[in-house]
Amino acid sequence: MDIVIRSKHIEDKLKVRNIGLEDIVQCFANREGGFPEDNRPNHKTVPPTRWFIAEDDSGRLLKIVFMYLEGSKEIHVKSAFEPNSQQLLLYKKYLDTPRL
Repeated sequence: MDIVIRSKHIEDKLKVRNIGLEDIVQCFANREGGFPEDNRPNHKTVPPTRWFIAEDDSGRLLKIVFMYLEGSKEIHVKSAFEPNSQQLLLYKKYLDTPRL
């Protein structure tokens, strides 16, 4: 499964934030929880937009936003940035919610 950034616009935004593809790959490797779906009406996509929060290998905490394209088996990165306290609380709540 490949993790890719398909948009120059997204690459440019990540560059301003000093986030590279390697940082994103590290976050996927270091994550401990699942992938909540972004179900806000103006963020709904097909396939669904998912996200998580994890540290890269340097300990920098990042929120990674992506879509998984099953047919191509690619993860398309939509965004990555340092999460705010509200996003951290939301993810903690997601992790603490029992799954069936």
